[in-house]
This record gives sequence, structure tokens and C-alpha cells, in this order.
Amino acid sequence: MKKMLFIGAMLIVGMTAFAGKSADLGTASGSMNGDTTLGITTRGEVVDTTGKVVLVVKPTLNGGSDGGSIEFAFGDMEQGSSKQLPGEFTVEVLKENTPVSLGTGAELDVKIYNGTTPYVDGTDIVLNKTNTQEKVGTLSYVLTGNKENENKKYIGRVTAIVNLEDSANGAFSNKDYHAKITLTNLTVN
Repeated sequence: MKKMLFIGAMLIVGMTAFAGKSADLGTASGSMNGDTTLGITTRGEVVDTTGKVVLVVKPTLNGGSDGGSIEFAFGDMEQGSSKQLPGEFTVEVLKENTPVSLGTGAELDVKIYNGTTPYVDGTDIVLNKTNTQEKVGTLSYVLTGNKENENKKYIGRVTAIVNLEDSANGAFSNKDYHAKITLTNLTVN
């Protein structure tokens, strides 16, 4: 009986340790039923580009809920483990909703920054437990990209890599970094 109670307690602790939604289905025997929910959010912004030339940057893979960021949701990770996640964004210049070339004299510079300090690809960032200074591991980013569609679109790729300490526990978060996209010397006819 004590073993059954212990196993039941471990199952409950295990269930609550997972990210997302869960529903308690009862004991581990017999017919079980249950349900849970998952939220659905719809966001957007209407932009008037009539008579304007606009630099547009959009996350296309692992976009954040704000529509203007890349969010790497690592979810549950085991102590001492490593994981990498891809992110992607596009850069376009639109003249009255029509893409124009980013070539011929134009310079597009894409870099990751921590505030105003440029980040060097692959450099380890100390990853702390949320709201503390307790180190749980390291985080690093790798940025690559290329122009496509006759130089009318730049596709940027950011890979986030997390390496956790063997004794790490708790949630982690880092919002200190951003990609800066600078366009200079663009001529639009």
C-alpha cells in the first residue's frame, strides 16, 4: 500500500512538472475520462503603406506573441541536457506594398545586440534561474542569413542553444538580447 501511495505521489509531482495544460484522470487503472483546454489568441495590426516606403521585419519561425519578436520556448528540459531551437525572420522593403530590391549600393546589416553592445555569435551567456542570480546553464545564439527573391527579401536565421548544469532546477528566462536590422544607402525608384 505504501508503494502504491508513493507511486501515486510521484505521478502527481510528475504531472505538475510538465509545461502546458494537464488534467488529472484519476487512478492508474480502469476506464478514465478527462478534458483540458488550450488558449487561442489572435493578434494583428493594420498598417497603411499608401505612398510610403517601409522597412518590414517579420518573425516567421518561433515568432513571439507580440508579432515583433522571436521567442524560444524550450519547455521542460532535464538537468545537464542541451537543446537548440531555430528561429527565423524576414526583412523586406515595400514601396506601396510591392517589394523592392535590397541590392545595388544598399547595405543591410543584421546583428544581435545586448542593449548597445554587439554580441559575438556562439559566445556563452550565463543563464540564470528566473528572478534570481542562480546560474542554471548557458545560452548562446548563432545568426545566419541570405538574400532571396532577386535581393527583394532577406531571410535571417537565429539558433538559440541552451546547455543546462547537472544540478539545474527551476524556470529560466532571458530577454536581454535583440536583433538589430540596419539598412543604409537604399535607392528606390
